[in-house]
Amino acid sequence: MPERSMQEEAFSIVLRPHRSLSKAGFSLTMVLVGILSLIVGITFAILGAWPILIFFGLQFFLLFGAFKLNYRSGRRFETIKIENHKLIVSFFSVTGREIRKKYQAYWSRIEINENTLCVLCRNECLAIGAFLIDDEKAEVRDVVKAALFRYRNRVPFEAS
Repeated sequence: MPERSMQEEAFSIVLRPHRSLSKAGFSLTMVLVGILSLIVGITFAILGAWPILIFFGLQFFLLFGAFKLNYRSGRRFETIKIENHKLIVSFFSVTGREIRKKYQAYWSRIEINENTLCVLCRNECLAIGAFLIDDEKAEVRDVVKAALFRYRNRVPFEAS
């Protein structure tokens, strides 16, 4: 088996916010809400309360806008990599802008402090995965801890 240097080793994990409603589910929800609002609004308009139709239309567009903003915020993500003796944490905004932090991998560690997942290195705490639930934070901590252990002890990373 050929010997591999640590510079060839790589670990990577991507953290994304969870969105439980698929695009098809979103479309179905909007169609059902639209039809229901239209039926109820027209019924009120026939009975003489026509301003209700305006409020149902406004409600529909506000709900549509709220869903679109929610999906937009779901485009942000974070990556954690170990390569070339560095622990690299990258934050990607909804517009695609990247903010990258690099740490010495050998001295880095990951912990959960006061419900916040943190990368710690030389008295600096970088909060990551704020959008994750507690169980996911613990899972990410364990995976990254294991990767840092493998890096420090020169255990080859498994191809995934």
